[in-house]
Amino acid sequence: MPILVDRFESWLATKGLPLSSTDLARMTGIPRRTIASQRARGRVDPAVVVAIARAQPLPVYDSLAAVAGLPAMAARRPVRHVEVLSQTTPDDVFAELLRRTRQSYADALTVVALSKTPVPDGVRQWINAIDPGNIRSNASERIGIDTSTLSAAITSGKLTVDVATLIAELSDTDPATGLVATGLITMEEAGWEPHARQRALSELDDIELLDLSSTRLTDLQRRTARHLNTQADDRRYWDVLG
Repeated sequence: MPILVDRFESWLATKGLPLSSTDLARMTGIPRRTIASQRARGRVDPAVVVAIARAQPLPVYDSLAAVAGLPAMAARRPVRHVEVLSQTTPDDVFAELLRRTRQSYADALTVVALSKTPVPDGVRQWINAIDPGNIRSNASERIGIDTSTLSAAITSGKLTVDVATLIAELSDTDPATGLVATGLITMEEAGWEPHARQRALSELDDIELLDLSSTRLTDLQRRTARHLNTQADDRRYWDVLG
């Protein structure tokens, strides 16, 4: 969702921020040419707004909401348990399983932090967690693209803000989790409570944790197989080239 330049510049003026692309580049570290060319085309990447908000500092999510038409932080839906768990990796889940298996494992893992976001496969895991059953087809129809194109974007983790927001709307969930999953904003910037993921893992009963471990293991097998197939395709390509 590129942001209309008029809304972007109005937001800058409202916050008393410089309008010059040179000043914004100096503030954010984004090349001046990048900012200037986006403004010349009339659409600014949301990442520019995020970078400006971080540099000030301003509340990142609310800054993005002001220019992208998202609900303000105070008006958002509560983040669901499954959304928080969707931003965990196999390592995170298996570590929690080991903590419950033996005290010596729990002691050794006290210094092990959860994976940083965005997590690998986090977008697909998020969508699977909130999907009532037809979210991909409904989103494809609303956006006007075929499901294979949307699936490719989901697999690569490269959803735009408007697509992530639409998917949250279709599932009646908080839009910020999709922005966390894509890596546009952090969990803290999305307003998640400290240690939300560890708390969500800890609150699972043993059967629920085993189910989640099984799901993460299946996902890991799928990603590994895809990676190996890609490597094999690359080798065949270079073999053909001689």
